[in-house]
Amino acid sequence: MKTAIPSNDGENISVNFERSRGFIIFETKGGSILKEEFRDNNTLGITIGHFKRVAGNEDCKEYARRPLPSALSDCDAVVTSGLGQCAITHLRSAGKKVFFTSERNARKALELLTKGHLNCNEDFRMRSKKRKNTGENI
Repeated sequence: MKTAIPSNDGENISVNFERSRGFIIFETKGGSILKEEFRDNNTLGITIGHFKRVAGNEDCKEYARRPLPSALSDCDAVVTSGLGQCAITHLRSAGKKVFFTSERNARKALELLTKGHLNCNEDFRMRSKKRKNTGENI
C-alpha cells in the first residue's frame, strides 16, 4: 500500500494539507516499510480548499474539477491531521482512503495506520482542536 502524508520537513506531519511543501510517500507491505520518498506538492494550495476560500462556501462540484496533486496519483491512502469536507470528498472520489491523526511524527502515524489505530471517520477531523502535546492550532 502507498500512503501519502503531508509534510514540510520530510519528518513531521504538516498542519495544513494543501499548503504543505510536499508529501512523504511510504510504500508498505505487512506492516514493513519497503520504500520512503518525499514528493513536492505541485499544486501548493490551489487544489484543496481553494474554492471554499474564494467562494466562501462549500461548492464541492466546482472544487471537484481541480486536479489532485500529482504526488498522490499512485497512492492508496492519505494520513492527515485535518481536512475540509470538500477535500475529503474529492480524495475519496479519486479512490483514496483518508485517515486522521493527532500524531505529529509521520513514521509514528504510519505505524498507527498499519496497526489499524487511525480513524477514517470525518467527524474526527482535527481542524478546530489543538494538536496533541504541542498546543499548536491546526
